[in-house]
Amino acid sequence: MMAPTTVILGLGKTGLSAAHYLSAKGVPFIMADDGPTEDALRRLRQWYKDPVVLPLYQIPIQPGAIWIVSPGVSLAHPAIAKARARGVKLTNDLMLFAEETDGAVVGVTGTNGKTTVTSMAGYLAQRQLSNIAIGGNIGTPCLDILDPATRLYLLELSSYQLELADGLPLRVAALLNLSPDHLDRYVSTEAYYEAKGRIFQAADACVVAKKLQAFAESHGAKSVTVFSDSKPESPEEFGLQYSKGELCLVRGDEVLLEVRALSSQGKSYYLNVLAALAIGVCLDLDLAQMVDDVKNFKGLPHRCQRIDRGDQVIWINDSKATNTGATRAAVEGFLAQGPMILLLGGLSKGADFEVLCDYLTGIKGIKAILLYGEARAEIERHLAPASFESFEKFDRMIERALKLVEPGDVVLLSPACASQDQFSDYEARGRHFESLLTRGAA
Repeated sequence: MMAPTTVILGLGKTGLSAAHYLSAKGVPFIMADDGPTEDALRRLRQWYKDPVVLPLYQIPIQPGAIWIVSPGVSLAHPAIAKARARGVKLTNDLMLFAEETDGAVVGVTGTNGKTTVTSMAGYLAQRQLSNIAIGGNIGTPCLDILDPATRLYLLELSSYQLELADGLPLRVAALLNLSPDHLDRYVSTEAYYEAKGRIFQAADACVVAKKLQAFAESHGAKSVTVFSDSKPESPEEFGLQYSKGELCLVRGDEVLLEVRALSSQGKSYYLNVLAALAIGVCLDLDLAQMVDDVKNFKGLPHRCQRIDRGDQVIWINDSKATNTGATRAAVEGFLAQGPMILLLGGLSKGADFEVLCDYLTGIKGIKAILLYGEARAEIERHLAPASFESFEKFDRMIERALKLVEPGDVVLLSPACASQDQFSDYEARGRHFESLLTRGAA
């Protein structure tokens, strides 16, 4: 069998997007997936009459061939290692997109907050510019939004996408934060961080959390604008500080906005707003208009989302918090608002819970920690025996929270774990949480 020039690895959303793109260009290809679904095969046949789909180990290796690797396919797969050794070029949909577009591109990465900041920056840009598209890891593959008329793209970029991003030309590259994640895929936390750092290789301007400035600059970041949760040290820096007794968003010495005017609350959300404003400044958007517009941006579901039950309790749906860094940020953001009942658990992604648990152990404002799911035993090992209650099922945990809660409390679902032990995804977990609160838990 003669190997075709192009192979698409992975038959998920990104792989199908690449197939659609190549099919429209008349480029022949085969696809490889170790477990394609019937739905994916059906969609593929809509665009390509006789698709060839092979297991990865059966891909014919031809030196000089191009393999387009989907984010869900690990570069550690034996077939990929073998192909690399024999001269196969590895790329992905992001680099195909970059080669094709003439529009300016903003790339946003980080362990947490990527979707919110990408959406928010896009929202702010759309109020001052025309012909803008938002996509990437946020849900719509970048090749699906490719359009010659688009002047500006805002892309959420995951570490998986950045692994093959060699010299990605970005108008603005943003790194929001870093904490250990995806250790079921990466050999170390450092390897995960290195993937994130690739975003800076060919960026014209960079927006970076201040504590990561040295990391960013060591990975090629230039024209850096920083943001933090403290008082700025330079006129260009974005931060938080009190003015007349109110916590405010500031740039340098300029007070921009009292945080109470924002649609969502919590320190992690304030930092997301600062990052989005900094991105806008790098795009030469009017800062005063952005500050006015950002008040109307609605926070995204399942991300520190407040659920109103009319019971004088602050119920927070932060189901999107699938790693320990996101959970710590959520705890820090809501701890001052009342005694906290913290809900943790789900499916571990190879996370180390020791640091998070050490942090939680030292906090007096947490009145209860409730655990559920596959990861609960691992979390329990790092908590004092009397400091938590553990449940196999998510519903039982919520039932217990409803019995423990008192007016003035904060109940924070911020699981620090993935959801797939009991739910299809974090969104399903968040929706179920809301439904249990609505009916008082079954």
